[in-house]
Amino acid sequence: MLQDTNLRVPHAVLAVADQNDILILDNQIQEVVSHQAIVHYLPVYSINEQHWWIHLPD
Repeated sequence: MLQDTNLRVPHAVLAVADQNDILILDNQIQEVVSHQAIVHYLPVYSINEQHWWIHLPD
C-alpha cells in the first residue's frame, strides 16, 4: 500500500522481488517496471503471507 503523491490518494500495487530488483505491477502503468523507475509513490505499509511492515518517512 502506498501514497500516490501526484494524485494525493492511497494506491495498492504488487511488488515482486526478482534477482537484484523489485518489479512493480500497477494497474495505472501499462508495463511492469522497476521500483526505481517510480518516483511519485511513497510506501505506507507492506504485507505478505507471513508478515506486515509499516514504512516510516525518511
